[in-house]
Amino acid sequence: MIVDDRFSGVAATREEMAAGLTASFPMYRKLGLGSVGYEVEEIRWLTDRLVQVAVHWLFYDDTGAPLPDSTGHYVLRDSPEGLQACVCIQVDDAQKLTALARERGVDPKLLD
Repeated sequence: MIVDDRFSGVAATREEMAAGLTASFPMYRKLGLGSVGYEVEEIRWLTDRLVQVAVHWLFYDDTGAPLPDSTGHYVLRDSPEGLQACVCIQVDDAQKLTALARERGVDPKLLD
């Protein structure tokens, strides 16, 4: 499940998640995204198999200049296949992406 201020949805498989990320790529390119980094801010084991992770996402343009960052909170499940995302809550990306779109002359409606 993916949740933010504008949207809630479910990607039931890894393939659906990959398709969703692929579909959003053209919009991110219009905003000038060149690369992504991250910093893990907090790891909290909830059970033997569930972990809550806070991630600070770092976005850069093609020249390496920083773009607005973002924070996400994730619940992951440890399984025989490795960690799998169950829930993703984006807490500040909607406002930051809208502001960046306006700054770059991109229609913010493309973010919906």
